Amino acid sequence: MHAVFACGLVRLVALEAIDLAGPLKSERYLRYIRDLQADLKAYADDGLVAEFNAVVARKYSSESD
Repeated sequence: MHAVFACGLVRLVALEAIDLAGPLKSERYLRYIRDLQADLKAYADDGLVAEFNAVVARKYSSESD
């Protein structure tokens, strides 16, 4: 239960940060996003983490090219 709460909290904070960043796409910012995704990789099957990854993919898909 504690891990689920932590993942949910991270997702909410991460999604809020993405919203607040607006069009920000600096290399440092994108590295922070990639680092967070790497940290959450063990929880990739969790619906909240999957939703976060989907938002990142939608918003920054051209950055991965």
